[in-house]
Amino acid sequence: MQIPERAGWYDDPDDAEQLRYFDGIVWSEKRVPKKAPVRETPPEQPVGYQGARDAWAGHVPHSQFEEPAQHAWQHPVPHAAGGAAGHAADGRPYAGFGSRLGSWLLDLMIIWGIGGLLSSWAWYLWMADYLGFAMDNLGNPQAVQDLDPDVLVGLFEWTWFAVAIAIMAFTAWLYTVLMLTRKGATVGKLATGTVVRVAGSHDVGPLPMAVAARRTSVVVMLWLLTTVPVISWFAVPVLVVAHLWLARDPRRQAAHDKVAGTEVVRR
Repeated sequence: MQIPERAGWYDDPDDAEQLRYFDGIVWSEKRVPKKAPVRETPPEQPVGYQGARDAWAGHVPHSQFEEPAQHAWQHPVPHAAGGAAGHAADGRPYAGFGSRLGSWLLDLMIIWGIGGLLSSWAWYLWMADYLGFAMDNLGNPQAVQDLDPDVLVGLFEWTWFAVAIAIMAFTAWLYTVLMLTRKGATVGKLATGTVVRVAGSHDVGPLPMAVAARRTSVVVMLWLLTTVPVISWFAVPVLVVAHLWLARDPRRQAAHDKVAGTEVVRR
């Protein structure tokens, strides 16, 4: 059956005798019969005062006694696309800013721990000359303080800095993608009881590889830009806003959720 273009009541694709509500994203579980239930004929009233009264009432317009019966589907209950405020289409609450922040901090600790260990040799090579200069002047701290800024920068091997950053970025990307495609959540999100899924989905589980890679790449690329001189002046505020966006978004989506078409909900 063709997916409707907007929210409303349509023929149920699973039951031809019913109508089913489409909320604009997915089919809901709200169903109503196409035909109104048949009302039983009341038993014949005995002749007398009550019978005469009912006979008189039969000549009075029906609307004066009660509202005519109508099909339930003629007045559907309003249903906001994406569920009630703060909740997804299937009723699960969206993860709030506090839980998202907690999971980010825990994941950062894991990424920096693993990435720092794997890239420690590159970090050492980056600052080896500076460390050597500092060791040679242990008894003369003024020599370090009097270094010309250009000379100080020249003591660092920036090629190894780029290698170290690349290792850190790849560690973050690989860790996040592997966790999302296997558990549907990183260690930080598992600890805070949240999970990432395709927006509008009723399933809670691993993400498709393409979705997980796209979502993770947005964050990693923004982080890489914050390490580039001059560009970092613009990249840092963009990175902050990209994450803080969820605090005001009705579906609690950060920028990378918008790009990847994902949402973070409570388990």
